[in-house]
Amino acid sequence: MHGSISETGTWLELHVLQTACGLLGGKNAWVMRYSNDSCQMVNLLGSYMEIGASLSALLLHAAQNLDQGPVRMMRWNDDTLMCASLSVQSESDGCTYMLCMLFTGQIMLNERSAGIVDGLRCCMHGLISQQLSKQRLEAILAPGLQPVACAGCRRMHTPDHGWMHWDDWRFLTTGRGSSHTICEKCALAIYGEVE
Repeated sequence: MHGSISETGTWLELHVLQTACGLLGGKNAWVMRYSNDSCQMVNLLGSYMEIGASLSALLLHAAQNLDQGPVRMMRWNDDTLMCASLSVQSESDGCTYMLCMLFTGQIMLNERSAGIVDGLRCCMHGLISQQLSKQRLEAILAPGLQPVACAGCRRMHTPDHGWMHWDDWRFLTTGRGSSHTICEKCALAIYGEVE
């Protein structure tokens, strides 16, 4: 378990944690990445948080069992730990994500706070997916890794997929398809005789 900012690797910008804590009354919040029986902190409300062995074990257990329910409330010392799944399935990086929030004392989610948690989960899932797609695209477009296009057919050559059409490449890297139309120049060239 990585518990300090210097050890976290890829950091995600999720500015909603402060709002989430304010709405729910949490004293601390962070986002965890889970993969291959290990958790890593990727965002933290505040500047530093040490995660000891007992909290680390509890977080790992929660991450491994979030398929049993999207939100888990657990006792930790004299406080309450909430772990909420932010990934329905593995994201594009092969990991799942979890929102963790620590509350003072013992609390239970009421109908209002459960609704807020569901809204936060949806919002944060979208933000995480968007940032992962952006990070992947930036890595692909980094100097020296840019795809090469054929001067004849305009297909692109990528290290992972070989030769492919540019809109297929765009879909694979961003998760978004392209809308197609015909420009005025091509319309005249193709359909000029019909008009």
